[in-house]
Amino acid sequence: PMMQYLTAAGRAAVEDYDPFTADPTFRCDPVAIRRVWGAPGTPLSITREGDRIILRHEWMDVVRTVHLNLEEHPQDGPRTSLGHSIGRFEDGVLIIETANYSAGVLNQYVEQPGQPTRGLLHSAALTSTERLSFDAARQRLVVEVALEDPEFFTQPFPVSRSEYAP
Repeated sequence: PMMQYLTAAGRAAVEDYDPFTADPTFRCDPVAIRRVWGAPGTPLSITREGDRIILRHEWMDVVRTVHLNLEEHPQDGPRTSLGHSIGRFEDGVLIIETANYSAGVLNQYVEQPGQPTRGLLHSAALTSTERLSFDAARQRLVVEVALEDPEFFTQPFPVSRSEYAP
């Protein structure tokens, strides 16, 4: 549904992208945090190492570092498909804010009636907020991901929610 909220810049980027030949996964690039969390059935580990949280996803061998000792992203830091993450704990919830993304792909294939298959792209202005909590009663890791990209979209994305079993 976010295809209907594209800005002119977002529409132009989508028109120039061929999902059948240009998807970053074809180059073994993990693409985006949302796609990493959405990789079905792949193992994940979360560990704390001093002032950092390390998330290791088996899909694409993703290793993310969440800096607990920073309050701002580096202004001139490198831009990557997984961005730069800072985190904090609030009432037992790990909140991860990520910025410094490079422009990329959120969904490889988007089907719309009567239109060619397209990709859902994002600009380097993308930011994300993840909320990780543990539902002890159900033995589930609960992950909520909120995305905003004012350069390519006229509104924020709906928050996605996933649950993972041990």
